[in-house]
Formats: sequence, C-alpha cells, structure tokens
Amino acid sequence: MTEYAFPSVASEVPLLLLLERASSTNTVLSGLGSTAPFATVISTSQTQGRGRLGRSWVSRPGDGLAMSVLVPCDRVGASLRSWVPLVAGVSAVTALRTSGVTAASLKWPNDVLVENQKIAGILCEVTAEGDFVVGVGLNLTFSSEPPVSRAAAISDYIALDEDFPDAWCSLLLWELRENLSVSLPEIQARVSNCMATLGKKIEVEEHDGSRWAGYASGLDAEGRLLVNSIGAGTKVVAAADVTHLHQ
Repeated sequence: MTEYAFPSVASEVPLLLLLERASSTNTVLSGLGSTAPFATVISTSQTQGRGRLGRSWVSRPGDGLAMSVLVPCDRVGASLRSWVPLVAGVSAVTALRTSGVTAASLKWPNDVLVENQKIAGILCEVTAEGDFVVGVGLNLTFSSEPPVSRAAAISDYIALDEDFPDAWCSLLLWELRENLSVSLPEIQARVSNCMATLGKKIEVEEHDGSRWAGYASGLDAEGRLLVNSIGAGTKVVAAADVTHLHQ
C-alpha cells in the first residue's frame, strides 16, 4: 500500500498513517492524540478489530481493509452528531458503488450489504474531547472460507488489484467529508436512499436478548429506526441488532 493524495482543504494537511499490521485502527488513532482534522489510519492486517457491542472483526492478513478517521466535533453540526454512524455508512456505500460494487446498500445501523451479505461494518467511537473516531472494516477477499456466514468480499464482485485499497480509502474520505458538510434534511435523504432496511419486515433483538418483529417505516430526527411493531404500534429503536426477514 502506497500513500495516496487525499483531497483536502488547502490549509489542512491531514495525518495519514499506513500500517502493515495494527491491533485496531480505531485504537491506534485514538492513541495518537492527534487533533489533525480527518487524520487517518489504514491497515490490511488488523489483529484485534472491534465491532458493535464488543464484538470482534476478524480477518486474515490481506483479506480485509481497516480504516479509521478522526472527525473533530466542531466539524459536525449539532443536528448531525447522532447521525455520524449513518453518515459513515452512506459514505462507504457510495464509495463502493463508485468502485463498481453497484448493489451495495446500508443496513441499519452500521452494516454495509451486497445482496444481503455483509461486506463492511462501521464502528464509531467518541474520544474524551468529544471528537469522533469513525472506523470502517471492509472485506477485500477470502483466502479460505469466510470467517462468518453471510459474508461477502470485494473480490466476489469486481477485479481486485493492488491499487484498490488506496483508491477506495480516498473515495471514502472524500464522501465522508462531503456528507458531513450538508444539511440534516439532505443527509436524511441520502441515508434513506441507500438504506435497505426501510420498508422491510425485520426482527429486532434487544440488548436483553428479547426479540420482536415489525416493519421498518423510517428514521426519526436523530437517526433512530422507526418500526411498526406487529400488535404494538410504532416503536423507536435506538440501539439493537436488526435482521432482515425474507418476505
């Protein structure tokens, strides 16, 4: 992986750290103590990658791409702060579509799918200073069996060459910065247009293990999922696991 010229405002020189191996790019970026807007850490070998709810993101060296970006809180309008994970999601989807994976879509709240198979995951964390660390893990290829069921990789859909990681990271960073600059109504529209969850019958698994079903009808002003629960009216889901049910 070689350094890539990320688009940037002329007065800014974002920090770019490319690592052959990292425990977790989110951890590395947080530990740098950098305040450079959109400082970025990238690796194709992540040994202790993390997902939501403390889950691990496991891939063999070279099979995955991990990227973490520092988004200063002063670059995010107050109305968009709860939307940062979804902004990261729509940015990842758009970067994939531009790269030729045209069927990419977003599953609420943080998975990127292709044909109902997970190809990427997003983990956003907040630093002690209130800044956002936006982490994205992407499956590039599977050197043997996929590590989990219902997983997809870039190489399943397009020819994968050595330039892809640099080019895709550049696209993602460009999309992230652009999406964070628009109004709330515009980002609501962009997220809704690429989200596969809306309109689907889904199963919601709460943190206590309870499950219930309903139809995903929309997003509220904070990016929470609105679900027409079967027999219980509309519920607002802030944080839970969602499964798309076959219809």
